[in-house]
Amino acid sequence: MTNSFEAQILSVETSDDILIVGLAENDLFSNYIVLQYQETLTDHDRNLGMTKYYLEVGPGGDGAYNCINSVLFSKTLMRIILNSSGVAKFDCNELIISYEFDDNDLLKLRTSLAKIFATEPNVNFTAQ
Repeated sequence: MTNSFEAQILSVETSDDILIVGLAENDLFSNYIVLQYQETLTDHDRNLGMTKYYLEVGPGGDGAYNCINSVLFSKTLMRIILNSSGVAKFDCNELIISYEFDDNDLLKLRTSLAKIFATEPNVNFTAQ
């Protein structure tokens, strides 16, 4: 099963050393995803199963760590393939977000995604 929407809104910001990337269908947040990335984790965090990234999917606001198998980024589409824990959490096997952002926003999104997944050994990030 696939969860898909067309994002009209992109937000990329940093708060308290946490990179936050959000894509939303509209300003009512009918459908959205938020990726949060924290550079450092403690041993306690790792023991709890946390990863440097956290994915939240709306409208329900469900979220999980260590839930992504791969991310494919292109100029018009982001496809997130979930791993087994992601499938169980979000009740779908992939998230497909289409968009039409300008070049500056695309660069911001691509750079942020590359940073988030660069050091995640269990996530394959591909940018086309």
